[in-house]
Amino acid sequence: MLHDYNAKDISTCLKSRKVVYAGDSTIRQIFWATARKLDAKGADEARYYAEKHDDVTFSRADVTLEFIWDPFLNTSNLHQQLAVYRDAQDTRVQGDQEGRKSPAIVLIGGGLWHAQHFSKDSLKPFKESVDTITWLADHGEHGVSRQHNSPSSRNGPNPDDRVVFAPVQVPWYDSLSSSHAASLTAANISPLNEHLQELSTQQKALVAWSYFFMTLQRKPAYEEDGLHVVDTVARRKADVLLNMRCNAEVTRMTKYPMDKTCCSDYVRMSWVQLAIVSVSLWTLPILVWVTFGGMYTTTSLSRESPNRCYRFKTAAMVTISQNISRSSGFRAGNVVLLLRRPYADIQQISKAIFV
Repeated sequence: MLHDYNAKDISTCLKSRKVVYAGDSTIRQIFWATARKLDAKGADEARYYAEKHDDVTFSRADVTLEFIWDPFLNTSNLHQQLAVYRDAQDTRVQGDQEGRKSPAIVLIGGGLWHAQHFSKDSLKPFKESVDTITWLADHGEHGVSRQHNSPSSRNGPNPDDRVVFAPVQVPWYDSLSSSHAASLTAANISPLNEHLQELSTQQKALVAWSYFFMTLQRKPAYEEDGLHVVDTVARRKADVLLNMRCNAEVTRMTKYPMDKTCCSDYVRMSWVQLAIVSVSLWTLPILVWVTFGGMYTTTSLSRESPNRCYRFKTAAMVTISQNISRSSGFRAGNVVLLLRRPYADIQQISKAIFV
């Protein structure tokens, strides 16, 4: 479930921290949408006086938002922020103070200026910029490799911090002005997103692909220029980013049920929850014996009586789902996986749960 973050929620999650937004005007929209969550009136006033192509900083409720105007994704300011982020994630950096100096989130997005100014040759400079960013976020100032976006590697002072790429905003082509329509074409933009897809597949970059699907074939999602999104979509993009960063932290402090389950790593089960799962699995053979009176073995049940086999699987799933649904470490999707697995015996069912 995607949680609609407000000022109190953001302050609770990101107290004394900052969020960095770097890129073009599509990223600036997400920056201002987040700022309005902290203080709508103050953000609107700051936006009115802000220069179009300048860096902007907005602070409220002990949270700092920093926008870096960097449509080509190659400024020294962005590179410096990435180096600070990477060094703070290194487990060799001791102390919470160092971690608080680094960004809690770095959202990076561009590509449209590459397509507009380089046209058919846009992929090469875009690839160079993005690859430099991923290298800096992984190596930092010391040049030591570390897969910062791999869940297993987030073991520094702030394991929930993220560097996130936004996919290149695909315009609503029919609404583009003549000056934009000549260069902002599918032929120039698609290769850029394909490169991000390649990095995402290789786990070299974390890409917020939900941004792409928010506007896919949805004309009402766009402003009249066909390039920027309406405020409601920008707000949801801001929520996706906040859910991605803050929900994992909240799940470790909040008891289920909860309304912040989107975009979050599931926490490990406690020993009590593991005990419940174990007891449930051990009681399944007894349930089978009571249900079918010992008349069928698991093998003959599957071969000779499909109806009883179905009843057995249903009874097993009821028992499992009732006990494990309370467990924070169990994904509901695994119930579907379990139902689709070939029926064999109790042991296979228990293994299927943890696929």
